Amino acid sequence: MDSKATGMHARRNPGLFLSDVDGTLLKTREPVPPVVLASIRRWMEAGGKFALSTGRCLRSARRLVEEITVNAPCILCGGAMVYDFSRNQLLCARPLGKGTLEKLETVLEEYPGVSVTLTTQEDVYNVRTNSRLKNRGVEEDAGAPLTTLEDIREPIIKVLFTEDDPLVLEELRERLFSGEEETFSFASRHFCELTARGVNKGSAAAFLRGLYGDCRMYTAGDAMSDVYMAEISDCFFAPVSALEEVRSWADRLFPPPWEGGITEALRYALENGEALEK
Repeated sequence: MDSKATGMHARRNPGLFLSDVDGTLLKTREPVPPVVLASIRRWMEAGGKFALSTGRCLRSARRLVEEITVNAPCILCGGAMVYDFSRNQLLCARPLGKGTLEKLETVLEEYPGVSVTLTTQEDVYNVRTNSRLKNRGVEEDAGAPLTTLEDIREPIIKVLFTEDDPLVLEELRERLFSGEEETFSFASRHFCELTARGVNKGSAAAFLRGLYGDCRMYTAGDAMSDVYMAEISDCFFAPVSALEEVRSWADRLFPPPWEGGITEALRYALENGEALEK
């Protein structure tokens, strides 16, 4: 290892690294590669902070952090929640407004092919599913119990829509969710997330950056919902398996998650942090 890399390892705080989970840190529905777990440990041993930035809910994230060690608050529900697992403390939560319920009723009535998955602070529920959600969605969404809008008593933090035809999702955005009440984000062409106005992974990343002052921030993701983090970070990494639109935002690319590719992003941030400038 050269002197520059050694110097970076000696730094007390290399920075804060925020990683998306599905499609970035791991392949959806598969375990985290051991090499990734080892690289996260090296990052933290060098003084760095590591946290997850995911669309998953609190219950699912709790299971993740039993396997993936984190030492900074995590972004959950696509940016609608920030939770500190070390203290079991919710730092912030931004639920959707009551007016969103009426729009969801319209989706259920007029768009029968669109699945509707609701996330509350603690859990996930399906109001309607489809084959794409069952076959391609993360396990927590695909296997969530069925319920009705009327049975949801807790504030809704996030809504996930899935549909085989991306044009239908585009129509949903333009017709129902293009105003100022919500943020409608494409995680991929077939999966969309709905959060409160101004809420996304970028706004949550900015909140975290405020907690850590002027330390460098590195982010990684494979979906359009992760691109929001690019604007707030010193370096945005994306896997080569990401959508082309996401790769175009990346400062650097790394191999796909099934090859443990994010290890290269962590290594690069650790060894070249001083030279990384937006």
